[in-house]
Amino acid sequence: MSAIQRLRWIAMLSTAETPRALAQSLGLTPIEGGHFAWLLVAAMLFALILAGFAAARRISWAWCIGAVLGLALVLGTFQSVAWARGCLP
Repeated sequence: MSAIQRLRWIAMLSTAETPRALAQSLGLTPIEGGHFAWLLVAAMLFALILAGFAAARRISWAWCIGAVLGLALVLGTFQSVAWARGCLP
């Protein structure tokens, strides 16, 4: 994969419409949806920066993986709650 293809992939993933559509599908209010959209983009950039530091051997990969799992737990609460409510009778 060339560098241009990677940049296109990152640009496609970091569009502002994708987090907003996700927030609307979760049934969030417009204020919550706006905050969720900004936090999701910021978390994605944070994960990319951490991965860059880990690739450059400035930090351990364990910190990077831990941060990504932590972000998934924090930002995935809405999906987890919706999933748990759907599973319970």
